[in-house]
Amino acid sequence: MSFIRPELRDAMWRWRESVQGGGVIALGVWVFLSSRGWVVWLGLLLIILGCALVSAGIIRGRLRSFRNGPGVIEVVERQLTYFSPIGGSAVSLDDVTKIELQGSGVSIFWCFHVPGQAPLRIPATAQGAEQLLDALASFSGVNYDNIVKASQTSDHHLFLIWKKGD
Repeated sequence: MSFIRPELRDAMWRWRESVQGGGVIALGVWVFLSSRGWVVWLGLLLIILGCALVSAGIIRGRLRSFRNGPGVIEVVERQLTYFSPIGGSAVSLDDVTKIELQGSGVSIFWCFHVPGQAPLRIPATAQGAEQLLDALASFSGVNYDNIVKASQTSDHHLFLIWKKGD
């Protein structure tokens, strides 16, 4: 028997990094205010770490939705594979020249462009889609603001997330 309503549990799970970051910030403030000497700096470090967790959690929480989309995503050793009943594909992340987000609100698609191939189009609701955000960490100059904008817009628009050479 659970004492937490399922809706609240689901919301907390969706925003789990932000909730954890808030806890780290609270701990950091407590350490900062109740300590002296070099331990004060530890409190400041915890506050900064908590802010980073909250920031990452906001981006992830906005992109998380119900995971009922078609297909499964797998990222293993810089190889992105999308398995789908309609068809899928695999690309090496080293060969990707451009990453875009397309769509609006609920129907968001990741588009990975590789020279000589049709763009790999992956629904953001596919199982394992969170691995894509982790894979973005290896690309320098990723525009996380466009990721947030794409998750909030209502018109079908292409948002450039990363381009080789930028």
